[in-house]
Amino acid sequence: MRRLTCLIAIATACGTEAPPMITPPMPSATPSPSATPMPMAGFTPDAHADGMPAIWIEAAIIDGRVHAELRGAHLGPVFGLAIDLAFDPTHLALAEAAYVETRVDGRVRFGGARRGPAAGALIIDEPTTLARYALTASRDAETRLEVSQVVLRRPDGSFVTATRAGGALRSVQ
Repeated sequence: MRRLTCLIAIATACGTEAPPMITPPMPSATPSPSATPMPMAGFTPDAHADGMPAIWIEAAIIDGRVHAELRGAHLGPVFGLAIDLAFDPTHLALAEAAYVETRVDGRVRFGGARRGPAAGALIIDEPTTLARYALTASRDAETRLEVSQVVLRRPDGSFVTATRAGGALRSVQ
């Protein structure tokens, strides 16, 4: 308290003029290496054409696992489908999935078909989940999840052309 009283007395004795403002230095446009931010885990989807036939990936990291869905929209009547998901097997491993036809390191094929022509086509116009899967990461890394191949058939046997979109994945252990 005595020190504070002494400082107030010195400031009063020096006059009533306010001290000059001290402006902090402006931050540098390039951060120093020691100020590198911690990488954040997450999934950044590639853009896909809205309103056009499309297959894309939506993903989130929950409790250390990558939970993802293959989604489709504006596909019209679909009788059967086969969709390949590709990923880096040195970084990711398939933990669980539904509707899997085949598994090979770094590639998973999801597929399904209606039970005969009498079952008719499945109409996929609104955004629809086509498959769900979970991946585990073995290390911190930036990698990609890709829709590498898409085969969609109509009941008459014709093919449906669709755009495909994957995304960038950043996982942190």
